[in-house]
Amino acid sequence: MVKSGNIKIEELLSIEKIEIIKKAIEDTTESSTTPVKQRLGDDYSYGEIRMVVNHLVREKAAKD
Repeated sequence: MVKSGNIKIEELLSIEKIEIIKKAIEDTTESSTTPVKQRLGDDYSYGEIRMVVNHLVREKAAKD
């Protein structure tokens, strides 16, 4: 739903959490979510990471 734009990510996650996950994604060179999850630890779920990834994909598509 986030990737399609039907739900805004800010409705699901705090801005702080989004920014922390976004930074971890940017700092990771692999395309898998596993290194991001390992970096962030148990305070962040795979679902939250995937939401931010989908949000970033949507943002990039909107710019292109």
